[in-house]
Amino acid sequence: MRTRCPQRAQEHAFLQPVAAPGEEHGNDDDKESIRFKFVKKFFKIYEQVLSEKVIQFLVSNAAIETSGHVDEISEADIEAMVHTNLTAPMRLYRQVLPGMLERGRGHLVAISSLAGVFPVPATSIYAATKAGLTHYNNIAWGDLKGTPIGVTTVEPGPVKTDMWDRFVEHPTVGRAVKRLGKMQLVPQEPPEKIASDVVRAVQRDRRHLRYPKRLYSAFLLESAPRRLTEALLVGQKPSR
Repeated sequence: MRTRCPQRAQEHAFLQPVAAPGEEHGNDDDKESIRFKFVKKFFKIYEQVLSEKVIQFLVSNAAIETSGHVDEISEADIEAMVHTNLTAPMRLYRQVLPGMLERGRGHLVAISSLAGVFPVPATSIYAATKAGLTHYNNIAWGDLKGTPIGVTTVEPGPVKTDMWDRFVEHPTVGRAVKRLGKMQLVPQEPPEKIASDVVRAVQRDRRHLRYPKRLYSAFLLESAPRRLTEALLVGQKPSR
């Protein structure tokens, strides 16, 4: 049986802020240069954090968003999004897990996205990275089953941030969101609510947080093949 992280999550949290590129003025080459510098800075910071701190509560939240049709997104943006949204959490898990397992406590949280479940047009690369992150985190949950390490996947829809505002600037994305909004399917959540929900999820060792609640049945349908596989493999424990 899995055990909960024995102490309050807030006591273990170490949050190293990493700001996404704020202002992207200039031509496309300038923007791509900013993306690369951001990714390089991100990996440098996390390596420094890991060398100096004992990580017992990890939230993989850093992400880059770029909306555009498949023929509009640059090679540089593709590489930056894949590295930051997907490769970075994988590398972080690999770095922090040995210490967590040795100490016998810890919790891993991946902030994925509703975009990884619902294929909104003009979000191909971002959505693909988030779908990959969701799948990766669910397999990590299975790999760590029976250990004292908790794993939580968070799949929020629209969040009231500058990132969301930039995302819907693309006409195709904006039209899709407007239609879904008329059906009241994608309400925006304040980031403070999601942050407090994540803390409670860690304390209660919850596997999933999904927003908005009104689409919960769709999330269940999306996860049905994964649940079926887990049922077929019930009783099998990872070899360590």
